[in-house]
Amino acid sequence: MKKIVAIICISLVLAGCGPRILYPHLDWLIPWYMNDYFSLNSRQSSYVKESIRQQLRWHCSTQLKNYARWLRELHRDLQNPNDPITYQRAENYWKEIKQFGKALINQISPDITDFLLTVSDDQIEELFTNLENQNRKMEKKYVNVAAETADKNRQKRMIKRMKRWIGPLSEEQKQAVATWNSRLRLTADDWMAHRRKIQNFYRQLFQQRQDEVYFRRTVHELLVYPEHFRSPTYQTDIEYNIAQTIVLFVDIDRQLTPNQREKMLNKLSDLAADFDYLSCEPEQDAQPGTVSY
Repeated sequence: MKKIVAIICISLVLAGCGPRILYPHLDWLIPWYMNDYFSLNSRQSSYVKESIRQQLRWHCSTQLKNYARWLRELHRDLQNPNDPITYQRAENYWKEIKQFGKALINQISPDITDFLLTVSDDQIEELFTNLENQNRKMEKKYVNVAAETADKNRQKRMIKRMKRWIGPLSEEQKQAVATWNSRLRLTADDWMAHRRKIQNFYRQLFQQRQDEVYFRRTVHELLVYPEHFRSPTYQTDIEYNIAQTIVLFVDIDRQLTPNQREKMLNKLSDLAADFDYLSCEPEQDAQPGTVSY
């Protein structure tokens, strides 16, 4: 379920793919993605599609303008190379992205719970079999690799992401990425252990779904406040690594060439325009959660 949120939040706000291409097709992309985990029956499929249409109506009428505003504020903060962005300001932008995510998860949590209450025992077994298959693939790619290989892969992923926004990196910028990478606390083992712990928790929770009040409350907590379920050490390491990534962002801003800055500002402006284009007016005569997309 967190992946569904990621598709909407991260892909639309930060990914290189234009939201004008992705957003209008979420009503079939999300069910298609879900089929990797569940074999949906016709009633469930209809429910999911209608729920997504309703939630997209809420999302485009209440959230997309906020995304556009966020992007334009960031654009203004990054515009002047003689007045570089501060760590505090960059951290505030990150906090606002987190709030966007929480607002979305809080909104869709009831629909997710409604769906989960319809799954059969066979579907539950199918879900956890598929999740474990995915776990093993992720372990092979991210966990069970030599430290040197993991370091190189992590740097390559960051450089690739940055290249989409500013173009080819200078040697100084690549060194900044290497310094960032060397400061990170390694969390791959903790991440996989936590992933399996939460999956086991969900498996046990499904056995108690006849207590609907408890089930709804717990699923909501799991979705909206995932930090409550992480170990203190793992949560501390996540926060530390986020802080190091913000430091990298601030450092790179100070190293941008005029051409790199122009490319980045153009992409921010284009994304903001995309969100304005995709935003819609709320339906005045409909209640939240009952509108059609």
